[in-house]
Amino acid sequence: MGFKISIGLTSGVNSFVSIPYYNQYTDAASLRNDINASISGTATVSTYNGTLWQKYNGGGLGQVNFTITPGVGYQVLPAASGNWIVVGSHNPGSCETRLTPPSPQPLLFLLTTEPCGRSIMGAA
Repeated sequence: MGFKISIGLTSGVNSFVSIPYYNQYTDAASLRNDINASISGTATVSTYNGTLWQKYNGGGLGQVNFTITPGVGYQVLPAASGNWIVVGSHNPGSCETRLTPPSPQPLLFLLTTEPCGRSIMGAA
């Protein structure tokens, strides 16, 4: 399913974002360029590689133009406030099933990135 979402970004405030599984971004530069165009300002995008944070704000010493990976979250630090418009689609190979138990129990959900049928259960 394709969709478009508006993500509000505030100048000087770190935001942790997730992007659609299928998207137009290939690397940190393409992600940053799209954010910059949406907010009419500049942003730094970062990712954690399991050992350290890698950041990209246009190039320069110590910056890494890292690859965008489906299912990974990113940190965005904008220098201007605005709404970032993100377009993409979900992974049709994953399922989400919601079960609504009787009140006052919390909403339960089943989520998997495996083929439909294998699930992880949690509370929302």
